Amino acid sequence: MEKALSLTSISKAWTKLQQLSGNKESFQNLVNQAVAEIKPEPPRKMQEMGVVQEDKQYTPLFSKLKWFNHPGLTGLPVGKTVFISFWRGHNNILGETAPGRALDAVLKKHGLLDHPGVKAVVLGLNPSAEKQMRDYLSGPEGWTPYPVGIPSDRSVIEFCDLLKLDSFPAAVVVRDGTLLWAGEIKKMPEWVAETARLDSFDKNRFAEEDAKRKARQQAMYAVIKKSFELRREKKFDEYQKLIEENAGQFSDNGWFASTVAEVRAEKAWKEKNYRKMVDIFDHVLECFPREDSLASYILKILNGSEEMRKYSYKAARRALQIMRDSNTRDDGGYNAACYEVMMNMAMEKKDYDQARKDAANALRELPLVHQYAVMKKKSGGGKK
Repeated sequence: MEKALSLTSISKAWTKLQQLSGNKESFQNLVNQAVAEIKPEPPRKMQEMGVVQEDKQYTPLFSKLKWFNHPGLTGLPVGKTVFISFWRGHNNILGETAPGRALDAVLKKHGLLDHPGVKAVVLGLNPSAEKQMRDYLSGPEGWTPYPVGIPSDRSVIEFCDLLKLDSFPAAVVVRDGTLLWAGEIKKMPEWVAETARLDSFDKNRFAEEDAKRKARQQAMYAVIKKSFELRREKKFDEYQKLIEENAGQFSDNGWFASTVAEVRAEKAWKEKNYRKMVDIFDHVLECFPREDSLASYILKILNGSEEMRKYSYKAARRALQIMRDSNTRDDGGYNAACYEVMMNMAMEKKDYDQARKDAANALRELPLVHQYAVMKKKSGGGKK
């Protein structure tokens, strides 16, 4: 295992850091430090669903499902916000397709993991995948604290029809029988989490706020559609004017904010004010610290020209930190890669103290180091 660690790209980056900075600290010492700082996650317990509400809407549908790890769930828990993740049951059930994996990461990110007011359910879609699901759930990597159900017919599709969904989502969030939100769970907006944290839920008030959100979203989509038309027609002055006129109205939307930033950065580019360009994009990153896809997009822009790279050290590091902090891939290797890139950036800037910190952070995230920590513990603290 130690040999494997010495062959990782992080180890090679450490060798480079030693050569540049004159640091004589061994890589093994850094690994030992990371192992000492790794704190294992507390064991998860099976979620207790509590009392469920049986009614004419949900009970006929839920009763048709076969539940693998919860006896006869016939409805949704009373007075809870319920996150429902749909498992499509691909042949290769790994990573994000595994039941509850992305759901776990998102709930943890929003501080809702094991929250008393939040429950979660995983529903399969394909009745023919029963054996596949059962085999996976019985394995060491397949355990989930959430009830997993599989339909014998089209009952899950009927459930989505019941919620009046226009398209089939990856997840839905329901409270007291009311659909709060539907979409890709990784892109769940913060207001959904805020609603889940509330002790009480006013359906009428929510309906009013939801109507306002949808109306505002439609207005923004209309502006976006118009902007695409103007760009296609090469009416760039009108396009820029349209974006600037709506900059304040939709400033809380990451995509629109980045579009505004691009328009303003283009003006700075013409003025050859590259520092200003970087500051414009860094401000967007500061305003949207949970938008990992936005951070990834802006990072590509920052690295798009040599002129911008001269000033983008701080902004690029911020983008990478957001990508790491917002990671919903359940993949420590992705987190480690973010820190390793930051480490190489720090070395380019001759910020060697920061590069060492980045290396330590990368090792704390690396799955191989976590496996090594387990082996060290089992062998009695690393005795040969």
